[in-house]
Amino acid sequence: MPTVKHAAHLLGLQSKRQMATKLGLQPPSSNLALLRKYEELPPEARFSEVPDNGTMQLTVQFTDESLIYITARDRKFGDGGSTEDPSPSRTYSENSPVLKLTLSENSP
Repeated sequence: MPTVKHAAHLLGLQSKRQMATKLGLQPPSSNLALLRKYEELPPEARFSEVPDNGTMQLTVQFTDESLIYITARDRKFGDGGSTEDPSPSRTYSENSPVLKLTLSENSP
């Protein structure tokens, strides 16, 4: 189970109070109440890439920004390559296939 601070960070929030508001709880809320509500959120796959365009051969750094505490990742690059690394980099050439990301979470 993540800490409240880590869960708030994953949601893009700066404080416990913001997290309570985002999750529909009345501040002040206990850490346990916040984490239980957080664990009810469905997983949401998010990642960013830098750079997001350019000339080929292009090395792209992916950063995992997925919401919820992810227990497993499976990235398929479409060319037979795959990784479970949360923030991998990949070099693309002309007509390279796209990335597919699959997330898993532990059920409560």
